[in-house]
Parts: sequence; C-alpha cells; structure tokens
Amino acid sequence: MKKIIPVFLFLSLYFSYSEEYLLSPTQEYFNSVKWAESSQIEFPILPSPYSIQANGIDSVYFYADTLREDAIYPELDGLGVLDYSATPYPLLESLQSFSSSIIQKKIIEGLSVEQRTFLPYLFEYRFENMKDIGKIDFVFFSTPIFKGAGRATSNFRFNYIKDGKRKYRMMEATFIQNEQKWFLEAFDFVGWELDDTSN
Repeated sequence: MKKIIPVFLFLSLYFSYSEEYLLSPTQEYFNSVKWAESSQIEFPILPSPYSIQANGIDSVYFYADTLREDAIYPELDGLGVLDYSATPYPLLESLQSFSSSIIQKKIIEGLSVEQRTFLPYLFEYRFENMKDIGKIDFVFFSTPIFKGAGRATSNFRFNYIKDGKRKYRMMEATFIQNEQKWFLEAFDFVGWELDDTSN
C-alpha cells in the first residue's frame, strides 16, 4: 500500500505538468488571434451564371474579360476585328436576327422598322435575282458603328459555295433604336463577289 501512494503521486504530477505544457502554447496562439462575430463579416457576392434566353441567344459575353490590353478577338477580311464587348445586348440580338435573315434570304418578322414595310419584299427580291448565290452557310458581322444617338451601322459577310469554291459577298445594314429595341432601317449590298481565301 505504501508503494502505491508514491506511484499515484508521481502520475498525478506527470499528467498535470504535461497538460500545462501542451495547453500553454495553444492558449497563447488563440489569444493572439483577433476574433469577430459572424454578423460583422462581409462575404463577397459571387456573380450569377449566365442564362440562355428563350430565343437561344446567351449572355455569356457579359462575363468576357474587359481588359483591352489582354483581350484577344478574331479578325475577318472585310469586317475587321470582331469585338462586341461594347455592343448593347438588344442591338446584338438584332444583328444576329439579320444574320439569320440572310441565311434564310427572308427578313425575320418584326425586325424591320414599321415605317418601311417594303424592306422585307425588297430583301427577297434582291436575293431572288442573285441566281449564282446558292445555299448560304455562314454569316458574320462587324462591330457596329454608332452614327448619332439611336442609330448604328454594321457590315455583314455571308459565305456560300459556287462551282466547288467558297465565295462571299458583303452587305451593310443600318438599325435604329425605338425604346429598348433596335429595328432594321436600311440595307444594301457592298462590292462584288469575292473568293474566300481563308480555305
């Protein structure tokens, strides 16, 4: 019994010292940390993911890099650098609708301005008289140039196959803004048929 008491005292002192030895550095570390209540912390708001509209056009270009010195844009003969980062989204929709009209050789309903009801008929007539132009497979458009408030002009390039070779022609179209929408005001063909030397 006498031998058990010294062993018990030794173990008690050992564990007390060990506990103090381990807790001291930990306590010093946590005491040095500046703590704050959760209500005082502001977390950054993450951007929402882009969505695809009902017409199939997405808004991904809103998330493009806006640093001009680091941005890379494609370039095409007759159109220049294709940079739409500063193009208003409603105008971009109208440019894409006119591109679809060229492929179909028929102006999409509701695209032309109401005061010029003849535009759809003139558009179809011009294409019907271009017998050498077959199926149009691709249409590209330039960065629009704004001409005063509420008016913008863009060049369009449409590609097609003729005699086994890819050709293209250019068009110019002007759009005017009415409230939040952009409507086709005028169009014209620019220049003559050219070979697509990119292929």
